[in-house]
Amino acid sequence: MDNTYFEYSHAFQAVTEFYAKEVADSRGSQSFSGVINLEKPVICSLAAIIRYLKEFNLEKMLSKPEHFKQLSSGMEFMRINGTTLRNLEILQNQTDMKTRGSLLWVLDHTKTSFGRRQLKKWVTRPLLKLRDINGRLDAIADVLHSESSVFEQIENHLRKLPDVERGLGSIYHKKCSTQEFFLIVKSLSHLKSELQALMPAVNSHVQSDLLRTLILEIPELLSPVEHYLKILNEQAAKVGDKTELFKDLSGFPLIKKRKDEIQEVTQSIQMHLQELRKILKLPSLQYVTVSGQEFMIEMKNSAVSCIPADWVKVGRNFGEHYHTLCKAVNYLATVDCIFSLAKVAKQGNYCRPTLQEEKKIIIKNGRHPMIDVLLGEQDQFVPNSTSLSQDSERVMIITGPNMGGKSSYIKQVALVAIMAQIGSYVPAEEATIGIVDAIFTRMGAADNIYQGRSTFMEELTDTAEIIRKATPQSLVILDELGRGTSTHDGIAIAYATLEHFIRDVKSLTLFVTHYPPVCELEKCYPEQVGNYHMGFLVNEDESQQESGDSEQVPDSVTFLYQITRGIAARSYGLNVAKLADVPGEILKKAAQKSKELEGLVNLRRKRLKCFADVWMTHDVKVLHTWTEELGTEGVQTSLPH
Repeated sequence: MDNTYFEYSHAFQAVTEFYAKEVADSRGSQSFSGVINLEKPVICSLAAIIRYLKEFNLEKMLSKPEHFKQLSSGMEFMRINGTTLRNLEILQNQTDMKTRGSLLWVLDHTKTSFGRRQLKKWVTRPLLKLRDINGRLDAIADVLHSESSVFEQIENHLRKLPDVERGLGSIYHKKCSTQEFFLIVKSLSHLKSELQALMPAVNSHVQSDLLRTLILEIPELLSPVEHYLKILNEQAAKVGDKTELFKDLSGFPLIKKRKDEIQEVTQSIQMHLQELRKILKLPSLQYVTVSGQEFMIEMKNSAVSCIPADWVKVGRNFGEHYHTLCKAVNYLATVDCIFSLAKVAKQGNYCRPTLQEEKKIIIKNGRHPMIDVLLGEQDQFVPNSTSLSQDSERVMIITGPNMGGKSSYIKQVALVAIMAQIGSYVPAEEATIGIVDAIFTRMGAADNIYQGRSTFMEELTDTAEIIRKATPQSLVILDELGRGTSTHDGIAIAYATLEHFIRDVKSLTLFVTHYPPVCELEKCYPEQVGNYHMGFLVNEDESQQESGDSEQVPDSVTFLYQITRGIAARSYGLNVAKLADVPGEILKKAAQKSKELEGLVNLRRKRLKCFADVWMTHDVKVLHTWTEELGTEGVQTSLPH
C-alpha cells in the first residue's frame, strides 16, 4: 500500500470519518473518543486496515472498537510453533497430511461446525492459567458423572444446528440469501426456546461453574432473534421467483395468466409511487431493492419524523446484534467442545490430570493418544511412565534399537502435557503436570532446497531457535540431534547442546540419541540427568548355532516398547534393514563389517583401560602381564628389566 495511507494526518482523517458514522449514542461517543486517542502508529495501521478491508466490503468487522483488545506482553497460551504442530501431529498426520491420526482427530466428537473450529483453536492454544484449565476439567467431570439427562438433551439440540457462526458472518456483511437469513434466525430462535425450557433442570443438576454460566446466559444472548422470526414471512424467504423458469409459456397457460397478473400489480405499485412522493415531499423518490426485496422505500434516519406511523421499518438492522449473537455462538461452541472431551475421556478410559505451578511432568502408565486409538482393542498399546521434575531428574537421555518406540514415547509425553493444559482428561492412570509455557521439538530429517539449506542446516537452524526461546518452564524434545554430519562432529554437537540445556536453560528435556558418549552426561550431572532405553530382546539364530556356521547374520530383535533405566549399547540397525527386505547378501556383508568394527572399537577401549591401569601401577609383575596380553594381540613391545 502506498506510504501516504500510513501518514498520520491522512490516517487520522480516514479513521475519524469511518467511526463518526457509528456515533449514535453516548456509548458510541465513548468508543469514538477511545479510537481517536489511540497511539499514532496504531491509528496509521488501523486506517490502512480499514482501507484494505473496504476492497472486500468487510470493513464492518472493525466498526465496534469496544471489541478491540490490547496486545499484551504476557502470554495467554502455551507456545507451540509450526514445527512442533507438525512433529507432534496436532492437526494432521505426517503420512498423508490428513486429519485422521492427529490429536484433533482423537479429540473431535463435536456436533457442530463452529464447535469443531473452536476445538481446533483449543488444541493449538493450550492454556496457562490453572483457574481456566480447572474450569474446563470441572466441566468435563460434571458431564461424566451427572445422572441427569440435561446434558444429553442439550447435545441433541446442538446436533440440529446449521453453521450459525458463518451464517451470522454472512448476515453481518450483507452477503447472505433470504433463505440463509431465515434459516439462521429460525434455528437460533428455536434453540432459545428449547434451552429456556431446560433452565430449571440446568439450575438443579449442573454443578460446573463454567457450564452453568454458559448455558444460563445463552437464552438471554439469543433474545434478539425472536423479533426477526415474527416479522419474517417463511414462504417469501424460502421460495425464489420461478416465473422465468420456462422461456416458452404457450404450453403453460396458468403461468402466463399469473405473469399477466404480476404485471398489473407492478403497474399499480408504480402508480402508487406518485402518491408516496407527495406524502414524503420527495419528488424524485424511487423504489429500491435491498437484499432481493423489491419495492422498498429508503429514508435517511434524520427524516424518520416524516414517515407515517403505520409504515413498517424493514431495514436489516440485524447487524446491531451481531456481537451479542456471536458471544452466544461462542458459548455454544465451548459447550460442544466440553461434551466432546467428555466423550473422549469416557471412551478412552482417561484420567483427570492434576495441574500445578511447580515445574514437573509425572505420568503413570501413559499412552500415546493417537496410537492408542489406531491400534484399537486388538493390539493394546504398551503404557509407559515418566517422571521429570525441577528439583530432581529433569533430563532423560533415551537410547535403544531403531523402531523400538523412542520417538513415540517422547511424543506421548508432549501430547499428554498439551491435553492436560487444553483442559482435557489424559490417557494415563495418573498424571501431574506443572504448567509448561512452550513445547519445542527437533525431530525428523528434511532439507529445504528452495532456500538452499541442507538437511543438517535445517536441523541446526531449528535447534538454534529452541536454544534462543526455551525457558526453564519449557518442555524440549530433541530427537537424534547431530545425525546429519560426521560421527565426531555429530557427537560433539549433541553433547554440547544437551549440556547447555542441562546447565543453562534448565528446561524439562527429552533427548533421543544413538551416540553412547552423550550418555556420559549422567555421570557429570547425576541429580539432573537419567539414562534410559526402550526395552528389547535379542534372539540369536538357532539354525546358525546348530550348523556351526561362522558367517555373520544380523541379530533378530524383539521390541518390548518399555522405557527402562540404563543405556542400550547397540542400536541394531541391521535388524531394521532385515525388516525392510534388504537383500540377504548385503545383510551378511554388513553384519560381518559391523562385527569387525565393533571388535576394533572394543580392542581400543580395552587397550585404553589397560594403559590407564599400567600408568597407575608400580608392580613389575603387572607390567609383564600387560606385555604378554598385548603380545597375544600381535603388538610388539619391549619393557626394560
